[in-house]
Amino acid sequence: MEIQQEQPDRVREKIQALLAEYGGLRAESVNRNTNIFQLIAAVVVLVGLALSRPAFDWRFWIVIAVGVVFSAVLGNRIHRDIELAAARMREIEGRVNELVGEPVMMWETYWGGSVRGYFWRRAPDRTEIPNRPR
Repeated sequence: MEIQQEQPDRVREKIQALLAEYGGLRAESVNRNTNIFQLIAAVVVLVGLALSRPAFDWRFWIVIAVGVVFSAVLGNRIHRDIELAAARMREIEGRVNELVGEPVMMWETYWGGSVRGYFWRRAPDRTEIPNRPR
């Protein structure tokens, strides 16, 4: 069935359901970003405690090695979850824009960190964004 031929109430319901999912994913993404900062803080504390030891014996190196490996694995899992949520949010933005008939949701698609990078971000070129003044 064509989108234009769908009943307006049905389209509205679909958009509301998609926006509810989008809001949940956005909240989860923000929470995961907070988890990354907490992980960094925990690693800093661990390293600080390890460096405060009077002697750098084998226990020091074991604590550092375990901390680094654990943090790397956990950080990778958190980053993966953020990327999955961002990919789904881009899909939702596309579907909502399709249902509405114009680009009304664009953040993750054009400005999000998953697309633009988390460090040294650059703004999208005006030509990349649909229905924007050139």
